[in-house]
Amino acid sequence: MKLLGTKAFSINLFVTLALSAAGITGFSGIAEAATCFTCHATKGSTTDLRPVESAFRNITTGGFKGSHAKHITAPTTLASACTPCHGPEVTSTKHRNGFINVTSATSSLTYSKGTSFPQSGNPGLTLGTCSTASCHANVYGSGAVVSPVWGNAAANCTACHTTPIGANGPATGSHTTAAHEVACTTCHEAGTSATSMPSLGHGDGDIDIANVGYPLNKIKGSAAATCSTASCHVDVYGSGTVTTPVWGTSASCNSCHTVAIDATGPATGSHAAHNDSTCTDCHAAGTTSITKPGTGHLDGSITVTNGYPATAKHAAGSYSGTCSTASCHADPYSTGFVTTPVWGTASGCAACHTGAYAITATGPATGSHAKHNTANCTDCHLDGTTATTAPTLSHINNSITIRAENDYPITAKHAPGTYTGTCLTTCHSATSAAGTSPVWGTSAAACTACHPLIPTDTSHTKHVTSTTFKKALCADCHTGYVQGVTAAANHRNTTIEVDAGGYPSPKAKGTAFASCATSYCHSSGQSADGTSATPVYAAVAPTWGGSVACGSCHATTALNTGTHARHIAADNNCDYCHSGAYVSAYNSANHVNGQIDVANQGYSAGGAPGNGYGTCSTAICHGSFTPPAWGVNTNYDTCTKCHGTGTVGPITSANRHVVAPSDPTASDTGKVSATAKIGAHQTHLQYFNGLSAQGTEDDRCQACHGPLPTSGTHAAGMFGVTSDPTSTFNGLATTSAGGTMTPAYSAGSCSNTYCHNPAGINGTLASGNAGVEPAPLWTEAGYIADGTLKNDANCNKCHKSPGNPLFTSTTDHSASAMPNGIATDCAGCHGHNGGAGGVAGQQHMDGIKYGNGSCDACHGYPPMSPAKFSARVDGTYINAKVEDYTGGGGYHDAHLLTSVKASEGFTPCLPCHPSSSHNGGNGTVAKAQVNVNDAADLTFRFDESRAKRYDAASQSCSNVSCHYQPTPAWTFGL
Repeated sequence: MKLLGTKAFSINLFVTLALSAAGITGFSGIAEAATCFTCHATKGSTTDLRPVESAFRNITTGGFKGSHAKHITAPTTLASACTPCHGPEVTSTKHRNGFINVTSATSSLTYSKGTSFPQSGNPGLTLGTCSTASCHANVYGSGAVVSPVWGNAAANCTACHTTPIGANGPATGSHTTAAHEVACTTCHEAGTSATSMPSLGHGDGDIDIANVGYPLNKIKGSAAATCSTASCHVDVYGSGTVTTPVWGTSASCNSCHTVAIDATGPATGSHAAHNDSTCTDCHAAGTTSITKPGTGHLDGSITVTNGYPATAKHAAGSYSGTCSTASCHADPYSTGFVTTPVWGTASGCAACHTGAYAITATGPATGSHAKHNTANCTDCHLDGTTATTAPTLSHINNSITIRAENDYPITAKHAPGTYTGTCLTTCHSATSAAGTSPVWGTSAAACTACHPLIPTDTSHTKHVTSTTFKKALCADCHTGYVQGVTAAANHRNTTIEVDAGGYPSPKAKGTAFASCATSYCHSSGQSADGTSATPVYAAVAPTWGGSVACGSCHATTALNTGTHARHIAADNNCDYCHSGAYVSAYNSANHVNGQIDVANQGYSAGGAPGNGYGTCSTAICHGSFTPPAWGVNTNYDTCTKCHGTGTVGPITSANRHVVAPSDPTASDTGKVSATAKIGAHQTHLQYFNGLSAQGTEDDRCQACHGPLPTSGTHAAGMFGVTSDPTSTFNGLATTSAGGTMTPAYSAGSCSNTYCHNPAGINGTLASGNAGVEPAPLWTEAGYIADGTLKNDANCNKCHKSPGNPLFTSTTDHSASAMPNGIATDCAGCHGHNGGAGGVAGQQHMDGIKYGNGSCDACHGYPPMSPAKFSARVDGTYINAKVEDYTGGGGYHDAHLLTSVKASEGFTPCLPCHPSSSHNGGNGTVAKAQVNVNDAADLTFRFDESRAKRYDAASQSCSNVSCHYQPTPAWTFGL
């Protein structure tokens, strides 16, 4: 024995030693005398060693909680009965170590509390389960199931059967089929019940079947089979039995009825014609399509109630009787019954509805059936009703039953033509709402039987009644429909058919509104290229019933057909070309009429879309141009598409004159045209005949027209203006000394403009010096005579010149004051001879009176080489000009401050240039005439005893205090 330190062992050892000392017996004798009965079994029992079962640890009986009796089902004295779970040690007293050992000698047994755990009498002790016990094999598959908790009294069959076993077996296979509600022994071995296992072979892995011709001892988990001799599956239509369906498949009545039974009975005789799912209308109580009758089901007779005689079972289709008093065959139009057709013969509704009232495809020839002209009887009657099928409910209750939603009252059966009721039903409506029908059987007024001639919903009204566009006809959208005329047969089919515009068709009545995606009237009206009849459709078509504006059908700000985009970018008032069309409304019967309607502009290609693009012959917004074809891109710059000289390249401030109208036939020096649209545009922009350029060409445009336009909205006459637009004078035209001049244009002439009257009101010249013709006609070609401009005749047009005896000036312009005879040529001081770049002082009509000591009236202040002139930083050498001759600019910029300006006069120049010899060239500046050195000036001498010297040949200065040595050549490195 193992000497283990447990209390139980110590006591036994003490007793054994005591008995040995007394000479009663030996240790081995005590061990051999202790058997299973010594500790287990009912006290005093010698026939049953099984532990006593108890709900708790009962110290009186020795019982404890367990399931030993369930596992050893009969009393036994064999210790080997315990070894399957506790192992071989339980056959000797060696297992008495204070632990419960769960270990199998023959198989792997997994107990949740382990293979050895302390024994305990704790009543709250948690007992375990087995998960790999072969005796708990999975009934419905391989392996074992987890056993119930040890000591659980309620386990029974569910210890292995994971599907509970009811009174008729487990809910597997076909056990639950209603017809199998029989004792278990009908099919299984004797002794089998819902709570008792069969008497033999229960745990051998086989399913044991008896009595019914099912394979005996079928291996668990193998394919299901059939029964071939089950008396409960008698052949309904012949002798013997039928082979049952495969176990576990759905069969119900079809298990015996080889002619399948559906909801209205088997497809034999006239069952289908009766179409009645209430089998008890003719058969015994309890009969349904899936339930056998309550009585007499297997007696070999066909049992019919309600006056139909019972008849022996017979082959299908072999009976030839009729019913004469069947209430379901009541005369529809009188009292009593009709004789039924022979059972199994075809008759349909004519079995009851006979003679003149026979049912046709659209119902009987009574009341208003013919007017409704519908083969779908369920539109008004109960579900299932057809011309050949009775309603599913209440067909033979002596009432005429109409669907509740139609609000037609149930009325008692009556003679045809005697009812005066009406329906409140959706089929008598324009939409999903109900309308009131005419009296049944009376003649109704076509469309108005259901709705007004024109439906009153919002969108119908917009299209047909209140539209400011071309009114639509019914047939425009619904093919074949004419207002006030009965519509096609499919009109009352609960769907909406639209045959144009890409609207979903058919669409169920009452469903969400949709859109017409390809309707001409919701489009641009013209194809993108103008050569086909397919227009450009709205990107998002308006939804029926919704709000619309012009943009719902075609673009209003970016319409991309033809040349719309360019015209709309200028202004989006469509009325300029399409009479009556505005940005937000189009009040014209011509709209959406399938035609291109252009008014006001002399368009050459109106009419049906797809006839190509034309031109506008009377559109004054195209200036002097013959308008280009609509939709044709000339590739000209935007401005020159309408006026000026067509120009492909970019237009800048240097060539802006190409935008202005020009007349190639004009022969005068100023290129003045007799056409008012052209006039003197080019004269002002290009300064012909030697006039020096005033600013850039952009500046000259703005002098009369203000800021340059950025869109086509300035186009004369295009946007509601019927005559030439009033010029918006700006810049030079408004220049004045005492205040802003207010120019005006009227009767083809400009007045009070500085450039034509610098001596006018608020002008910069003395008022007495006003010209003789300060306001020429715009088309006056001879205003300035061709040839030399700088003479009295020409200058006096705008202002008097010094040669005019009436000329006045604060500066002496006499011959004695001007010894070089410049009385008739002002260029010596005032720069009228012009010069490159339009530099201040060389400009004519620039608003500045030059001369009177301003050095830059004749030359730059300082003169500079072209390279240096171009490289000036803004704000430096502001009065500089390009040198008059090569090298004339020299190093002036190095000797003068960058801030030097003409208003400083001679002062910055005196260190090198003597003032006494100024203007020696009589207005002509040349290298040989430049005066350098001043013997009287000592300021910048290096040696005061010597004069400053400039050598023209070497272009070098000497004896100047700013240079210790002779200077580099004036043009050195330039």
